[in-house]
Amino acid sequence: MKLALKEDLQQQMIAIAVLDMLEQGEKVHDIADVTQKIVGEVWYGYIAQQNEKKG
Repeated sequence: MKLALKEDLQQQMIAIAVLDMLEQGEKVHDIADVTQKIVGEVWYGYIAQQNEKKG
């Protein structure tokens, strides 16, 4: 059950990223483009969170 939920969440993240990219006029050629977008968003969120903790 956990695996199915994890896969559903991953598919939702990918779908949201693809829609976001298309709305912004970005080209989506393959899953690598989408993965790069998701990782970038997570990384920038992490950096922002760390900066908030530092004050």
